[in-house]
Amino acid sequence: MPIIDRFEGDIAIWEGGSAPRTQLPMAAREGDVLALDEDGQYYIDLEATQARRQEMASRLHSLFQRTAKN
Repeated sequence: MPIIDRFEGDIAIWEGGSAPRTQLPMAAREGDVLALDEDGQYYIDLEATQARRQEMASRLHSLFQRTAKN
């Protein structure tokens, strides 16, 4: 599943691919996990996006905890 890395103009960029912003949901933003439905349309996988954001927040918190101890 692609994860939006960034937008360059009207193009969404992710590792190994890209798509015009017009092919994505209007609410799509950096960090969203995308999936394709049976019609080949992208949608935001909300569960995967939320899980990924929580994991990244946990890692960041852990990193700052270690840094603060030094």
